[in-house]
Amino acid sequence: MKKKVSSKRWKWMIFLLAICIVLLGVLLKFNIDRIVVYKAYLDNGIPRININLEGVSLDEIKEGSKETKYEGNELELYNEGRVAEFDGVEVKGRGNSTWKHKKKPYQIKFTSKVDLFGLGEAKKWVLLANYLDHSFLRNDIAFTLAEMLEIKYNYRGKFIELYFNDEYEGLYYLVPKIDIAKGSVNLKEEDGVLFELDNSYGDEEEYYESYSGNYLLLKDLVSEDEENKEKVVNEFLEDFNKLEMLAERGEYEGILDIIDIESFAEYYLVNEFTVNPDAYSSSFYLYRDGAGDKIHAGPVWDFDLALANRVWGWEVDERYYSSDENMIRKREAFGEDGLMENKFISKLFYHLMDFPEFNEEVRRVYREKLRGRKEELLKEIQDRNGEIQKAILKDNEKWGIQDSGEEFNYLFNWVKARYEYFEQEYGNIIEEFNDQRRFQFL
Repeated sequence: MKKKVSSKRWKWMIFLLAICIVLLGVLLKFNIDRIVVYKAYLDNGIPRININLEGVSLDEIKEGSKETKYEGNELELYNEGRVAEFDGVEVKGRGNSTWKHKKKPYQIKFTSKVDLFGLGEAKKWVLLANYLDHSFLRNDIAFTLAEMLEIKYNYRGKFIELYFNDEYEGLYYLVPKIDIAKGSVNLKEEDGVLFELDNSYGDEEEYYESYSGNYLLLKDLVSEDEENKEKVVNEFLEDFNKLEMLAERGEYEGILDIIDIESFAEYYLVNEFTVNPDAYSSSFYLYRDGAGDKIHAGPVWDFDLALANRVWGWEVDERYYSSDENMIRKREAFGEDGLMENKFISKLFYHLMDFPEFNEEVRRVYREKLRGRKEELLKEIQDRNGEIQKAILKDNEKWGIQDSGEEFNYLFNWVKARYEYFEQEYGNIIEEFNDQRRFQFL
């Protein structure tokens, strides 16, 4: 009897052991899968975001309209061994021409303001794909210049690797969306307003035509009161129209009463340094914090085609890539010979640079904030490049891009040459103004 009982016990023990082994195997397989996914997140040394989509596939998002909003998603943010989870995240496409590429940019919106990576509190964030910038650095370099120039409300972004449903999507640049928010354009007054001059895509949003025929898009208001909105918009447009008229007529003193001249000099320097093809035609932001405030230029935005980027979808005059030319004085930069023929470029800065006083303001700002900082700028570029090298290789593999560092070397040397040109062009003091216009409009 004892032997039979012992035999039964052994059978039960073996059965239970077998079940345990099976369960352990399943659990181990699950854990290995999780470890593989987590290890994939960690491989390239930069933070990563995984978005678990609810009720929609990524292919459906890509094939649909960029304006369609997909709500109720879960976002996981992995950074330095910590994981933060957010529910109810809205995902949508963004961009104009960039939405047409196979690697697409996105906008995410949280249920409340969040501070990601110390960039400031905001509900809406943008994930830039940088598909046409094989260095991935052009936006970051422009934002670095803006940081050096102390341009108000400009923030550097954070490089992250993006996943949807644990599937790798690529290397992205995360930055707060430009709107009125604590982590973006932090306006306080009830009459605070944010506009964008956008002559390329003005028909897609609420826009107004200016004195010179530019499209001004209303981006955001501090007050949501409809009656107050009309007053704020009309007052802003009245002053902007007056600004264009005075600039065209050559009346500098009147201009000083309307705009914060230093912010316009800073804006000019960033776009001129980067030879930005989108400058003065789109992504030209302007804001005013209340009726008693002047109009400010900024924040700066949209530089993936700047800094002599040759990965364009159309032919460009080779002179456009020169590191020692004044872009705003070149007809090639304003569509006069077919370049960017579908873009109407605002001539506001063209007229401003006709004023010796504004020229000297540009030079003053350069001397006080950028002169003598070449090595600092180049080190920032090298450091950022080193930070994302592994991530670039993985992105290139995902999207079939062949680049083994040539683009970075080309960009780095171009920035170096461009800075040396700026030292000569803007670093010197002009002793006295010329009473005549320095340039004539061609």
